[in-house]
Formats: sequence, structure tokens, C-alpha cells
Amino acid sequence: MRHRRILVAAAGLLGLAASAVAVAPMAAAAAPEVVLSSTFEDGTAQGWFARGSAAIAATTADAHGGAQSLATTNRTATWQGPGRDVRGVLLADATYVVEAYARMAPGAAAASVQMTVQRTPAGGSTAFERVTGATVSADGWVLLRGEYRYSGEVSELQLYLESADATASFLIDDVTVTMIEGPPGGPPDEAGVTSDFEAGTTQGWAARIGSETVAVTDADAHGGTRSLLTSGRTQTWTGPAYNMLGRMGLGKKYAFSVWVKLAPGQSPTNLRLSLERRTGGTPTYQQLAGADGVTADGWRQISVNYTLAHEVEFLTLYLESTSGAASFYLDDFEMKYLAPKPIQTDIPSLKDVYADDFLLGTAFSPNDRFSEKGKLIAKHFNSLTPGNTMKWDATEPQEGQFNFADADIVVATAEANGATVRGHTLIWHQQTPAWVFERPDGTPLTDSAEDKALLLSRIDSHIRAVAGRYTGKISAWDVANEVIDEGQADGLRRSRWFEIAGLDYLRTAFRVAREVAPDAKLYINDYNTEYPRKRVALFNVVKQLRAEGVPIDGVGHQLHMNIERQRIAEIEKTFQQFATLGVEQQVTELDISIYTNFVESYTSVSEETLALQGLRYRDLFDLFRRYRGTLNSVTIWGTSDDGTWLDTFPFPRNDWPLAFDDDLQAKPAYWGMVDPSRIPAVTRKVSVAAAKPTVDGKRDLSWDLLAGTAVDVNSASGLGATFQLAWDSCTLYVLAEVADSTVNKKDTVDVYVNGVRHRIQRGGANTKAIAGGYRVEAGIPLKSTVAVGAKIPVGIVIGDAATGAQAQWLPGEATLLPAVSTVDVRQGTPTVDGVAEAAWSRARQITTNVRVSGTGGATATAKLLWDDRHLYVFATVTDPVLDESSPNTWEQDSIEIFVDPDNSKNTGYNDDDGQYRISFTNKQTLTSNFGGYAIAGNLSSATRTVPGGYVVEAAIELDTVTLSKGSLVGFDLQVNDATGGTRTAAATWHDPTGRSYVDTSRWGVAQLVR
Repeated sequence: MRHRRILVAAAGLLGLAASAVAVAPMAAAAAPEVVLSSTFEDGTAQGWFARGSAAIAATTADAHGGAQSLATTNRTATWQGPGRDVRGVLLADATYVVEAYARMAPGAAAASVQMTVQRTPAGGSTAFERVTGATVSADGWVLLRGEYRYSGEVSELQLYLESADATASFLIDDVTVTMIEGPPGGPPDEAGVTSDFEAGTTQGWAARIGSETVAVTDADAHGGTRSLLTSGRTQTWTGPAYNMLGRMGLGKKYAFSVWVKLAPGQSPTNLRLSLERRTGGTPTYQQLAGADGVTADGWRQISVNYTLAHEVEFLTLYLESTSGAASFYLDDFEMKYLAPKPIQTDIPSLKDVYADDFLLGTAFSPNDRFSEKGKLIAKHFNSLTPGNTMKWDATEPQEGQFNFADADIVVATAEANGATVRGHTLIWHQQTPAWVFERPDGTPLTDSAEDKALLLSRIDSHIRAVAGRYTGKISAWDVANEVIDEGQADGLRRSRWFEIAGLDYLRTAFRVAREVAPDAKLYINDYNTEYPRKRVALFNVVKQLRAEGVPIDGVGHQLHMNIERQRIAEIEKTFQQFATLGVEQQVTELDISIYTNFVESYTSVSEETLALQGLRYRDLFDLFRRYRGTLNSVTIWGTSDDGTWLDTFPFPRNDWPLAFDDDLQAKPAYWGMVDPSRIPAVTRKVSVAAAKPTVDGKRDLSWDLLAGTAVDVNSASGLGATFQLAWDSCTLYVLAEVADSTVNKKDTVDVYVNGVRHRIQRGGANTKAIAGGYRVEAGIPLKSTVAVGAKIPVGIVIGDAATGAQAQWLPGEATLLPAVSTVDVRQGTPTVDGVAEAAWSRARQITTNVRVSGTGGATATAKLLWDDRHLYVFATVTDPVLDESSPNTWEQDSIEIFVDPDNSKNTGYNDDDGQYRISFTNKQTLTSNFGGYAIAGNLSSATRTVPGGYVVEAAIELDTVTLSKGSLVGFDLQVNDATGGTRTAAATWHDPTGRSYVDTSRWGVAQLVR
């Protein structure tokens, strides 16, 4: 609308009278910053509330700017009018210009209107401080303008408008508060926030909704004597809130930390630290971090780093719960600004190092474009993959309602950097809104023809909207993500997509993607493709669909690795197998976790571990470079360790999986990709079990028992080997299998023991030709007798006589371990009922003689049988006092059966490895990777109490291997003794480490016989 006549009024600093004709001088300052802006264009009061009996509402009857303003009516006293809590908005010792446009309601007489601040100092009396005022009429909008500043801590800070006419109605619009001089100590969005509540005030915290009560209490505290108690909550989202507008800056990174605890008598719940931000009047709610299972028994910390990635006009931090409305305490809150460290500009750019090989990409989110991280990405990467912003829940949260704001940022950033974009992802079983699989009435879709047609039409519409928007701007799409389940006969995940539409959901997705993005390469993307079962399952699906004419151009290998697995040779087999289909291949989500299991958690990482990680990056990129004709892109799943998804998966823990550290500085992982000579020296470790193999160049049983302990030796040229060690009191044995297809009798394997080189030539004794290379075996005499626990310096160097190439594993250290326990397991199929039938009489017996915790306690004997699908266990436990009172299953009287179907003996679990716990009352607990999904349903058991203890009979289905005579199965058995609700002792058959629940490498072996 056209602006009418505007009058101007202003005032000086607080307490000064208003002047209707002159604007008070502003304090000197650098860049002014708007900290509050209320235009009311969204039709809401935007945080303003009515004081007293007054009523306020957004109206379209008149406006200064735009189409809406805020009307105040029903006033009965001069002080009544619109008010706004500005705690957290206005900082102590900063100077602000406060502006608002005011106009009397039609027909109202002219009257004075004032802007006032109601301020209550912590522990003090309330003061009413005039900011500005002027005479306002119905004839035109009047600008009220003044400056305001305050000092000290406050428990209340409220900006409001009032009028000397106690009943007059008036309008306000375009309220703006601008900081023109910041407080001492730097910019306000770098000053941080701390709250310990020791002064007895809420220190800026307030009720988020208003129905809850937020108050300081001395009933409990994390530190000091006081905390903040939130009670009277009625919804999960009600709780304590802090206004962060002006406290956080666009593109700046902050560390948040807060301690929480439930009030007495409250049931355990999950608490979340969340952020509400509004841009253009549209609210967005984001959970930053949380603590699960919070109780009234102890304090829990919630911590997270966060970068503000969006322009906002509203920004509130708050705590909420995922369910229920428990009362809880909050204490020792801190928000700390994390100043970025300049990136290293004098090191090679990764994208340049691999310019002749493949694109070098990174996962990207909008908050990565700022400051030093934005510079790091521009320097090193020429391909960007949106981590989340192109997934279904981000782009189409409601049917037909699309949001491309964040996705557009990814594309724009790539264009500005001269980089390509990999679209990720159009179809996935996660992060898909529930409505996609529901009828319009909210009931779930079935596999009926009508419902299938509805789902396929939604796929069609979604892909046309999303992929169609970026036609010509995205080089490759992950059309389908993680559709494989190698545990299914057909290899396909039983997702809702598949349950409703079968394979047609994939056929439709690729067909539509080709139509709307004809120039983009279309990929099917999955994890664990470097493992044989997943590799084969994905290969077969891709082969079938391509044979049908489905336009699958390429296969994406995620390669979420750790510092030990998967072996380079297995990854190479994956590249080789898919190359036979004639498809493109890309590495799409590479990272290398420092953890080898899904259980442990560390607060810091050692330099040794980082060096080993660097060596893993070296070996991987050597492999990638050798397959540059097959791979056209390698994407690392994140830029620096401060932004890795592995900080939250498989549970919240610190991880350091990327090439740059939290400060954006190059790690050994980076140098592994660029210049391995700069990786710090590290001694590599290997555990060596006692054995006495026959030295003849053949693989005998001694080596097969230790198969999983083989060590890889890799090189850039492709020359490599695996080697194993064994020992007896005076000899160190070595078996090395070398990948070198060019036969030359002068090829060498040098074994270093205690610093002395022992050379074995390809043409010498005890060598055998094998597929793709050769095998050597040797027994190296030791200068002195050794025993369990000894450490021997060792090393291996493989030499190719024709090329001069070498592959090295040194310096190394071998730790001597006892021999691996074995048990012969006879064939038989018992009935699982807890009764020892005749079949068990033929079985060998083992005993849990290895004490791993406590003294004395329960012991067990056990027998094993097998058939073509199962391993059977019958255990007899001696434990005269049975206890199952603890809520923790590992602290109940029970046995644990550990099974590694292919005896891989890794330092972590494979998906089909399992910990099967059975209590004396037959309570079952199964543990493995990813929540044990791959072994779910594999255990059947029966228990029976007997005098002096109990018996357990169990059948464990081994559906990932083919069992036959001679098969070796990694196996161990543990018995847990509980007393008074705690585990007081535990004993195993073989593994002495107490780490069987995370590590399969020290288990014994079950050898299947007739």
C-alpha cells in the first residue's frame, strides 16, 4: 500500500524525555546489527503479547509497510498495550536504537504513545525506563525512535508500548531494534552464554510456551547449589527456552553443553536440546542433540557443536522430551563460540592431486559454505553431495509441498566453486515421510493394485519435481539407496517400497529419473558392497534390472570403513565384479572410523591410531588410483571431523574418520592420500597364537584356525600379500600368500625378526604357485626361548624382481598368545527342549575354565552338535543360587554363546557374528552389528533348573554359510554369575580378554566332523 504522511518522534537514552522533532544522536559504533524485527506479515503477533486486559492481534485494516500491522484494543489502563520479552535479545552494556511506527485506530483522538522498558535487576526492584514517545493520531504513521542501554544482570526485561489515554486503541508496525554499539569483549554473537543460576535468577531462561513453570531451585544442582527447574509441562515441546537471536551469527560455529536431570518421582525419558528458527515467518524445528534414558538418579550431559546456516528473524534454544511431560532440572549451560582456525593454504589441493584420476568429492550441507570450512571445501573438492537436503523428507515433507531452499544452496555453492553435484537420494527406506506410504485417510498402503498405483504415482511426481528442478545441474543421481538385504533369497530389502510395489518401485524410479534428467548418470547406491554376500546380492539385482532395460548407469559403493576392515583385496574384488556388467562405479560415502566395533567409545584419539588411519587412506587411494578407468568419482562423507555423521552412529560417541580434524587442519589421513611419507612412523601390531605347522608351502589346519588373523601388505603398484604368523618356544613360523601374477624366481619375501632379515625367494624351497601369485612358508629359529606374552619385533617386505616394486609392513611387533582352543563337533540334530537326548552322548565336552572376572562363581560344561543349518549347544551350569533381579541382562545368571560362522576372527563383529545370551529362565538377548538384524530369529532355546544350577539347550541357525565336514566356526562360551543384582563373576571356554562381546579374534574354534 502507499505510505501515508509519516511523522517522526525520537528520544535519547533511557530516562530522558521524548522529543517530537529531533532524533537523538546515536552512539558511535561499527556495523549496526538488527537484533529484533517485527513486521507482522505472517499474520501472527511474532512474540508480542498483551499486557493486562488489552487484546492484540495482527490486522490487515492498515499497515505502515506490507499488508499487516498489530492492533491493540480493549485497554483499560495507561500501561496496557503490546509487550515483548527482550531478555536474550538485548545484551547488557550494549547500545540499541529502538524504532516502531505507531498510529491511532480510526476515529480515536490523538494521544501520546510511549515505548518503555520494564526492567527488573537480579535481586532488585522493577524500574520503568522510557525509551521514546510522541503524540500519535489516526491521520498517519508516526516513527518512534530512541536509544536504550542497560547494565547488570536482569530477571525481567520487557519492551512495551503504552498510551496516556487509558482506553485508546492503536496500531504498531515495523518494530526494529538495532545494536549500534556492542558490549565490551567483542561481537555479541561471539560472547557466548553461560547459566549456572547461582545468583538465584533464571539468567535469561523462560517458559517456551507459557503453560510450563521455569524457576530457580536449590533442591538439586549439578554444580554449586542451584539449578533451573521446569515443571507443569503439558506437551513434549514445552520446556525452558533461551532467546538466541543476536547471540548467534550466520555461519558461526558454537559448542553447546548443558546438564539435565529429572525431578524426583518422574519416569525416565529422553531429553533433547532443540532450536526453533524462523525465516520469512516460516518456523523450522531442529533437534541438535539429546540424552536418552534420563532419570532422577543422576545428571546427564547434552553437548553438540552447531553452525547457524540460515538468516533468521527468530531463534530460540529450548529443551524438550521425546515423550511424556516430565519435570526436569537444567544446570551449567554453556554456549561457546568456536573461532575458526585458518585453513592451510600451502598444502596440495586434493582435487588437483587426483585431477587425472577421478572427481574428488565431499558430503555437503548448507552450513558448510561459511567461513574457513567453505574455503576448505572450495580448495580441495570438485564434487559435492548433499548429505540430507535432497532426501524426500527435506524436499517434500507434505504431499505436493516442496522445499528446495537448502538444496538450492548446495547447487549454487557447487556452481560458484566450479564443482559438480551428485544428487542424493531420490528413493530410500529412511527419511521418507509417513504420508508417502499412507492413503489420504491416513491408513497404511497395502500391496493392492490400487495402493501400488498410488505409491508409484507419488514416486513419479516426486522425482519429476526434484530431479526435474535440477536438470542439467546434477551430474549423477543416487536414484535408489540401500535397497539390498543379502539375508533375503532375492537379495532385496523388505522396505515399505518393496512390500507395496515389489521391484516396480525401482523400475519406476529409474525410468522417471531418465526422462527428467536425461544427462545425469543414474546410480544404485549401497553399503557393505565390499563384503561378499552383499556384493553378490547387489550384482544380481543390477544384472537383472539392466537386462530388463532399467536405465541403471552405475553402482555406488559407500565404503564406510574402519581402521582394520574391509581388506583391500575384497574391495578390489568388488570393483572387478561390477566391471563385468559394464557399469560406471563410484565411491560415494567414504570414511574410516577409528572404532572396530559398535560398542566402545573414547574421549580422545591417539596419534598412533591416527597414523594407522593414514595408512588405511593410503592403501585405499592407491587402490582407487589403480582402478581410475573403472571409478570416475570418489566422495568422502564429510570434510572435517567436526561434521561427521559417525558422532551419532551407531550411538553418540566421538569419532575422527575424515581427512581434516576439528580445526580443519590436515591429518595423517590427508597425507595418506597426498604424500604417505609424511605419515608419522607407527609400529604395527599383530597377535600371534601358538601353533606348530608343517613347513612345506601348503596350508594345513594350523593356519586355517588362524585364518582371520592374516595381515595385509599393500602397495601403490598393486603388489601385495597377506601373511600369518605362528610360534612355538624356539621358532617363529610365517605363511605369506603374494599377489604377483608375473612369475620370476627372484621375487622375494623378506621377513624381519628381531631386526634380522630372512629372505625367501619365489623359486626356493617351501614355495607353491597359487592363483594370481605364490605362497611361501618358513620356520625362523629364535635366538632364545620365548613364552606367552613375549613381544617380538617383526616386519615383512615383498619384492617384485621384474619391476623393483615393494610392498612393506614394518616396523611391526608380534605379541605371543596361547594356542587356539579347538573342539571337534559331531553331526546330529537334537530336539531343543532342555533334555539331553541320546544324540548328545556322542558329543565332545568343553568347560569354562578361563576366569575373566571375579573369583569362584558359576561354571559350565557344554557339548556341541551340528547339522546343515545349525550349531547346537547343550550347557550344564553349576550355580546353586540363581539371580535375575538386575534389569541389565548381562548381570543376570546366564550363558553367552559366541558364534563367528566363517571363523573370520576380526577385532570387531561382522553382521552375521553373534552374541547369544540366554538366562536361566530362558530370556534371550541377541547382540551384533546394526542391532543384530542379520541374526534376528536365528536362536531357539530351552532352559531347565536342576539341583545345583540349570541347563540350557540352544539351536543357532547359521544362514550365511554352508556347513559341512571340515567347516571351521569361531566359537566361545561364557557363563555369568549374578548375586544381588550384579554380575560377580564370569568365565569362558577360551577367550581370556573379557571382550568377547566386541571382538571375535580371541574366540576358540569349533571344527565340524562326522
